[in-house]
Amino acid sequence: LGGVTVACTGAGVPAFTTDVNALPKSCANQPAPVAGAAGTVGINLTDPNFKYPQNFTASLGFDQRLPFGIIGTIEGLYRKEINGLYIRDLNLIGPRMVNGQPYTDRNGRFLYADTISSTGSVTNAGQKRILTTGTPSVNFSEGAIFLTNAKAGHSYTMTGQLRKRFARIFEASGSYTYMQAKDVQSLTSDRAISNWRFGRQFSGLENDPKNATTSNFQRPHRFLASGTATAPWKKYQTDISLFAERVSGISMTYVTNNDINGDGIGGNDPIYVPVNGTDANEVRVGTGANATFALNSESAQAFERFIELQPCLDKQRGQIMTRNSCQAPMVDRFDISVRQTLPELRGQRFTAQLDIFNFLNLLNKKWGQNEFPVLGGFNNQAVLQTAGRQAGSLNSAQFNYNLNTGILNNIRDKDSPWSLNPNTPGNNYQMQLTFRYSF
Repeated sequence: LGGVTVACTGAGVPAFTTDVNALPKSCANQPAPVAGAAGTVGINLTDPNFKYPQNFTASLGFDQRLPFGIIGTIEGLYRKEINGLYIRDLNLIGPRMVNGQPYTDRNGRFLYADTISSTGSVTNAGQKRILTTGTPSVNFSEGAIFLTNAKAGHSYTMTGQLRKRFARIFEASGSYTYMQAKDVQSLTSDRAISNWRFGRQFSGLENDPKNATTSNFQRPHRFLASGTATAPWKKYQTDISLFAERVSGISMTYVTNNDINGDGIGGNDPIYVPVNGTDANEVRVGTGANATFALNSESAQAFERFIELQPCLDKQRGQIMTRNSCQAPMVDRFDISVRQTLPELRGQRFTAQLDIFNFLNLLNKKWGQNEFPVLGGFNNQAVLQTAGRQAGSLNSAQFNYNLNTGILNNIRDKDSPWSLNPNTPGNNYQMQLTFRYSF
């Protein structure tokens, strides 16, 4: 294998070694398993030709003095991966091929499973190299997670800024940044298996290192305004600073909570966006599971309304949602900071500073409130929960779904796909008082 990492739970964790024969057989203070009775759910591997991340980055900017003492700045930044990080599962062979072509479901999703039962259980004997290891057998469910390189990721930003200083008592600036960011995977976890599971949502090939799509980290629009006023008195200095920001919310993919393409991983399969969410011939939304599942008009209508309320979904009807093609609502913040120098004591200088975050909420509890995705701040939004499957062939039968309860309640009560939760930390004001001692 070249290099193997063995993970243990408990007090001891063995070190990395390249000698397979020297691998520890047990964790510290735990007995070794008897001969043949050892197994693992997965291993992590590193490409022997792996290269540390490298990017080509170029920037260009101009400053220009404009009328009335205003300084204008335009700056562009471009980044292209030379060697980016890319993670895949070497244990996954598929997709399943039929007559030389990838086998797909009725919506065009590539299928990795040999069969999926009416209860949603996946049988995948022909699309994985190893299914179990050890005696007694252990499911090799996490596979052989392989770290290598990709080159397709790129991003660019364009920023325009205006700034001006008014005599000695006030200065202000304002800027706008436009951003586009593409990557093959958005790596957000400290575990290799989690990065493979959730770094990328796909309905096509799992192993496609040239397919760069919208990154989890893309924020297309950002507006900034700031200013600082200095009191004119001479003995002690008082500064009042204002900071305002309006930025795009997270990029999102609406997914199912379970595995519907049969690759063994749930929560990373983009939903099919129906032409009509209430048409059971397109999508089956209801209540219950397996034998108790029944179509439910309220749930189906709520799902349809959920699509209508979001242009990013509404324009994708009749197809599988594109990765990260939806954006959460813009997020606003307005902060104030007051700094005051204090009398010196034997040449020692002191400064007090009061920071108020979300100042508008301090003025009125209904102000400074931002809307967020109902299902939290994760890019994978599991709006549909699998509840079994129709009998029949993989390329024609449909899954049964329950609409996420939070989505259903939000549509029913607020007619909105977003949550305005006053308990969200960012929707409450916070104050911070600090003292600085200079000597």
